[in-house]
Amino acid sequence: TPEWLLALSLSASQEREYKGLVQNIGNLALLNRGQNSGIKQKPWVDPTWPNAREQSKRAAYNNADFDITKDLAVIESWDEEVILRREVWILKTVKEVFNPYSGSPELYVPFS
Repeated sequence: TPEWLLALSLSASQEREYKGLVQNIGNLALLNRGQNSGIKQKPWVDPTWPNAREQSKRAAYNNADFDITKDLAVIESWDEEVILRREVWILKTVKEVFNPYSGSPELYVPFS
């Protein structure tokens, strides 16, 4: 959407870069089916309805079923820098928590 191109500092001609960011694991969040179908490509914050979970991803994430998604609601703006930092965090978290030799749920640290 035009809102997401602006949020990601991309022009309409940068479709390849846009698709790369959209499909990046750092851009994905856990939602139940109803929540996911309800927000689709909504803006991170809709300026006219910033707290309406039907209009704003940030508000919807605040009402998510999963703490790992609720934690994202404190992020002011969703942009390329956040996506790339979160990608690194996800990979690090998976390695630390699920390592068959040293992994432990106690090693989990929320994304910030």
